Amino acid sequence: MKRAASIAAILVYAVAVLASGADRIGLSNPLLQAVTPFAFRSEGLGRDAASAMQTGDHDAAVASATAAVRSAPNDAEGVARLAYVLDLVGQRDASVGLLQSGARLGWREPLTQFALFAMDMGEGNFARAARHADALLRIDERGTPAQTALVALEARSEGRIALRDRLRRDPLWAERFYAPDEKDALLRRATYLGSSGRDAQGWGCARTRPLVQAALEREWRREAQAVYRRQCKTEGPNRIADANFDAVAQNDPGLFGWTVQPSGDVSISSVRDGTRTKLAITNRSSAARMVLSQPVALGPGRHRITVAGGVRSTFAATLSCGAQTATRPAFSKNANIVEALPCRSQTLSIWVRGNAEEAILETVAIEPAL
Repeated sequence: MKRAASIAAILVYAVAVLASGADRIGLSNPLLQAVTPFAFRSEGLGRDAASAMQTGDHDAAVASATAAVRSAPNDAEGVARLAYVLDLVGQRDASVGLLQSGARLGWREPLTQFALFAMDMGEGNFARAARHADALLRIDERGTPAQTALVALEARSEGRIALRDRLRRDPLWAERFYAPDEKDALLRRATYLGSSGRDAQGWGCARTRPLVQAALEREWRREAQAVYRRQCKTEGPNRIADANFDAVAQNDPGLFGWTVQPSGDVSISSVRDGTRTKLAITNRSSAARMVLSQPVALGPGRHRITVAGGVRSTFAATLSCGAQTATRPAFSKNANIVEALPCRSQTLSIWVRGNAEEAILETVAIEPAL
């Protein structure tokens, strides 16, 4: 009964549209313009409507699209196409009415969902727009309407919040959202998920981990760390991961923890001191050895690196673009002062001097050098 009523309503709209003509041309919705090739991809009357729109013959475009609906009122795609044309030529009320009736024929018609999405975006109803975007992504995740809707939501702070709320329901398309193939999509999401804005709150540490890993695979460590710190609630932009070596002791460095640098001359063991973990390091070589490294993302300027533990000047720190490019430091009783490097692969490395025996490494800290 509901389907029959919807078809009857569609036929009423189709007749009314033919009678009214399309002489009132309004401002077209830019989102609808973005999917024009998709909307008129079919043959027959859909192609006729497309040709008429391109030549500016709006009456003919409406007539062709309307004739298609009258001949097949239960064709959700044809109904959506007519509503699309009507909105482009300024007949918004008729377009909305058709879409509401056509939507009851089924939710799997992308043109219907996209047109409703575009209207909700225009009205600032981002939660409802995100619901239609969700439907589009379920219909065809890689399709033009779905991707156009996704980009439009991501471009607005309110849209990102609405998108986050849909993703909390773990839809099937979430996996590709957090690990996109496209470089631009990955950079766009890493940028706003690592920002300090309200729309960057609450996406979730576990959910965003694939995005962090994808950024690391492209060697975008600064962006990856920003997302990780924002979503996993770690502290400050210069905070060192696992500064007290608890994860080293558990042999679980995580995404940004310490990497133990292998060397036949060096042995490292963990030592518990109450609730704290320290590292006991022996270097049997007469030359200094790198023992630990981790990626960092230091802001511009000078920074003071303090390595605490054991006899002063036993340990030293370096900052380089990747651990492989680090050079042996000069050991000093003073803290290391380093200049932030303009590279994505900033790496902090900890060294132990030659012939060190059971040297105790307690903690590492970084702070701006005044």
